Amino acid sequence: MRSVAAYVAKKELEKIRERTVRGRRTRAERGGLLVGSNPLYGYRWLDPERGQRRAYIEDPDAAPVVRRIFREIAEGITNAKIAEGLNRDGIPTPSQLFQARGELGRGKKVAPQWTGDGIYGIASNPSYAGKHSAFNYQKIKGRGLRKAGVTVRFQVRAEDDKVRIALPASVCPALVDEATWQKVNAVMASNKLRASRRNSEPDATLLRGGYARCAYCDRPLTVFRRSSGNGKKSWSYFCPASRPKPGVTPCPGGPYRIAAHLLDLEVVGSLALMRKDSALWGEVLVNAMQRAWGQRTSKEGKLRTVDTTVQRLTAQRDNLLATIKEVSNPSARASLAHDLTR
Repeated sequence: MRSVAAYVAKKELEKIRERTVRGRRTRAERGGLLVGSNPLYGYRWLDPERGQRRAYIEDPDAAPVVRRIFREIAEGITNAKIAEGLNRDGIPTPSQLFQARGELGRGKKVAPQWTGDGIYGIASNPSYAGKHSAFNYQKIKGRGLRKAGVTVRFQVRAEDDKVRIALPASVCPALVDEATWQKVNAVMASNKLRASRRNSEPDATLLRGGYARCAYCDRPLTVFRRSSGNGKKSWSYFCPASRPKPGVTPCPGGPYRIAAHLLDLEVVGSLALMRKDSALWGEVLVNAMQRAWGQRTSKEGKLRTVDTTVQRLTAQRDNLLATIKEVSNPSARASLAHDLTR
């Protein structure tokens, strides 16, 4: 009997969840907000009475803070520096503001100070540009929060996901214009790509930060570092879309990797030759040789690497000499020859 009662209770709970989700979707499809204990930071309820919270209005206390965050990011200030400035000026965090107003949800913690992650969460939210939507997140199994013995994490759904429901602009008025939001998010994306963070050896991947892009889908390549048991390290570039991810269009090129020292030598070395920067070329060549030697323990492997590089450079020199011979103008030919011998 207990097992039967437990089964009936489980099915009833599933039905309650289905009815709840169905009701929330119906409300969103009619243009209503999916409300919680507190409004989105930067806004107040148009009608604070329970059951009547269907739209936001600008919060005179928090909206200027939101605009300040967007303005400073557009000026090139980092998220961490913006957080330091807000803390220094004594501006309360969103949770502190909601707690003071009695709007903080049950069980929610109060953040004692602003952080760079909090700044990013505000600046990356399209609602502040008047693009508010419902059902933005999905729960999937994987690395993340651990609840009831099951590891889950929350991921933002793609903008074209049919589950998401766009709400009218009148429900959530814009605090910044579309151009500002796009500029700020482009700046943050660029900063994220180029940040060295805890990279102890930034010279190992010179083309990180969006300089190396996938030839199949034009996405910026990501760095993969591998450490062997004997302490040796190797770096390579790969397309992040080559690994299957929910809501992400897979790369048509499939999974692949390119040794970082080889691509750096080819690209940065070619730039150094074009700029006639012998110091930069020498630095890139030495760095690439060190990376290659770190992956080959035998003397034969080191000699093969050096021989291959010398052969390629010799071929480039021969091609330049052949090009010079084909130039008909004597003065131009003499100038090219002089530049080659510099």
